[in-house]
Amino acid sequence: MIVTSADVDHSFWVPDFLFKRDAIPGMRNVFDLRPTRLGTYRGACAEYCGLEHTDMTFSVRVVTVPEYARWVAAANAK
Repeated sequence: MIVTSADVDHSFWVPDFLFKRDAIPGMRNVFDLRPTRLGTYRGACAEYCGLEHTDMTFSVRVVTVPEYARWVAAANAK
């Protein structure tokens, strides 16, 4: 994965993975993430980045290889 920021410091944080990486303007932070359990996990920005900070949430879906391949094929078909 690659994380960066266009404005202020942010952070890609998934508590269940015990993982956090900062997104800093002008820098590319590159990493591999290999979860071991299928499921949907909540993530959030872990650096205070302004008034909308609490709204910066996301989810990460960990799926099987065939399910991921189907998702990639569908995305490329658009």
